[in-house]
Amino acid sequence: GEQLGIDLRGAHPADGLARRRIAILVGDGGTNDAPAAARELHRLRAAGVSVHAVGIGTDDLAIRYAPQGASIADARELPAALTRIIEREL
Repeated sequence: GEQLGIDLRGAHPADGLARRRIAILVGDGGTNDAPAAARELHRLRAAGVSVHAVGIGTDDLAIRYAPQGASIADARELPAALTRIIEREL
C-alpha cells in the first residue's frame, strides 16, 4: 500500500477530496510469504482499498482474494479479466 501511495493509517488527503482506491494484483498465484500477504491484504481492505487479484494458471489467488479474486488459464485472457474487474468497479 505504501508503495502505491495509499495511506494505510486512515488519514484524509491534504486536498480534502475523497478518492476511490482500487488495487489489482496479477500473478502466478504463488507467494513466498503467505502470512505477510494476508496481513497486507487485510490492511489494504481496512483502509478502504478494493483489492482484486487475477491468478494465471492457478486458483490460489482467486481463493485467497475472494470474493474479488479470479483465475485464468492463460495470460492471453488477462485483458478480458481486467475489463471485467473494471466494469464491476465502475
